[in-house]
Amino acid sequence: ATKDSLFCVAELKKVQDLKFSEQQRQQSIETAKLKYHNTVKLFIVIFAAVIFLVIAVLLWRNNKQKQLANTLLQQQKEKVENTLAELKSTQAQLIQSEKMASLGELTAGIAHEIQNPLNFVNNFSEVNTELVDEINNENDLNEIKAIANDIKQNSEKILFHGKRAESIGKGKLEHSRTSTGIKEQTDINKR
Repeated sequence: ATKDSLFCVAELKKVQDLKFSEQQRQQSIETAKLKYHNTVKLFIVIFAAVIFLVIAVLLWRNNKQKQLANTLLQQQKEKVENTLAELKSTQAQLIQSEKMASLGELTAGIAHEIQNPLNFVNNFSEVNTELVDEINNENDLNEIKAIANDIKQNSEKILFHGKRAESIGKGKLEHSRTSTGIKEQTDINKR
């Protein structure tokens, strides 16, 4: 009985030691699992931080490139606007030059148009002066009447060409006046 009680206590102690060592082994396995999980979590956090950092660097780089592109576009826009302003200025100068050239041509045309009838008026006036001198020197009445008839015809021609010069002047004045926008009838065959 003593032997049994001794062996039983020894057996009991062995069982308790086994139980204790099993608990320690289980505890060390749990600690190892926990340590493994913590290590995995740490790597996941580090990996996520690295990915976040890479994304942040990429976004920063893209932002810098966009800023550079916007700066370049702004410079090009200013350059194009300056060129457009220069073109508009040049165009305005060209239009002004064309207006002046047109005005010069118009003035030359008017001068030419008026010069022709004025030459007729001057020529017929000179002829009339000569005819009046002939009347003063002539004694024959028939000859004086013929000369007077020539003077009358010349005066009619002077009047005709004077009216023609007047018509040209009126036409040019009418052309240059501002229009009221009211439609008016006109004779397009009138010269």
